[in-house]
Amino acid sequence: MYNIHSHHQRIHLYTGYNPPILFTFNIFFKALIEVEFRNCGLDKLHTHQHVSTTNLSRLKNLYLAENGLQTPFVDAFQNMTSIAVIELSHNNLNSTPFWLGTCANLGSLFLDSNALYGSLPSALNNLTSLVSLDLSQNMFNSVPGWLGELKGLQYLNLSGNDVNHIEGSLASLLGNCCHLKQLDMSRNKLQSDALGNHTHFECIRHDLMYLDLSHNEYNGHLPPWLGQLENLTSLIMTDSKLVGTLPCAIITKLVNLKNLLLSNNNFAGSLPDSIGELVSLKILILSSNHFDGVIPRSLVQLVSLTDLDLSRNSLNGTIPQNIGQLQNLSTLYLSENKLYGNIPVLVSF
Repeated sequence: MYNIHSHHQRIHLYTGYNPPILFTFNIFFKALIEVEFRNCGLDKLHTHQHVSTTNLSRLKNLYLAENGLQTPFVDAFQNMTSIAVIELSHNNLNSTPFWLGTCANLGSLFLDSNALYGSLPSALNNLTSLVSLDLSQNMFNSVPGWLGELKGLQYLNLSGNDVNHIEGSLASLLGNCCHLKQLDMSRNKLQSDALGNHTHFECIRHDLMYLDLSHNEYNGHLPPWLGQLENLTSLIMTDSKLVGTLPCAIITKLVNLKNLLLSNNNFAGSLPDSIGELVSLKILILSSNHFDGVIPRSLVQLVSLTDLDLSRNSLNGTIPQNIGQLQNLSTLYLSENKLYGNIPVLVSF
């Protein structure tokens, strides 16, 4: 058991020992700016053991991850008027601390891997300073429209939830969050209506570079608004029951795309020759679909390509000999197709 009294600016304590260390700590000093108790077994405190905090007005960083905490424990930290980073990941929170809504300077909030459920907590509604928000690995099922009002957001992770509804659609959310750089909504229960079809956004330009919408249940086509995300470098929509052809009118607008992963869907038709216009591509994964026709000769234009996977489709004809000219190509999968003829000499192998 520890009593912690200090006049230093930072407290760091973390342990992986079993049984966990028990704490009774009284934090009362004025200059404290950072507290870190990671994996310290704080959930094992008895009812008479508690956190007593006074004068945390200068505290900027609070890290209490991996402690199995429930909401009443963290309520002791509600008077942090200058807090900028809160990490409560890997705990047992089933409700969001009510006082989060008063943290006007909060820039990063990590609530991933808890037991939160329902719609996203309204306590976050007024956190206009938020830059990073991680709510992954919970049980949220709905995304409210006000999330789009957090216009400073740059990193948003909602993966591994049960989200099946986005108020106003994902297109509306992206249309408001112009500075969002990374969005991960993989491993949810989204269907095509949640994506939306809006093509006119408020954003003059989009900062979005990374978009992961994989492992959902769309049963629809790629949304046309994807073509407006001109700064996108990674588009991941594997295992999402997407249908239709690969629309060159959308894909070829993504001139900065480096990673395109669309495997394990229900795409059909031929691969467009215009795919060769994506000259920045490094990884192209289109396996486990229903593509037919020939492999486009234009692939030779993808001079940065390192990984190409077209396996488990219905492609026919010969393997283009000019694929051997792709000097950066290190991985090539073409199995389970209907190809014939000679295998080209691959100069980089």
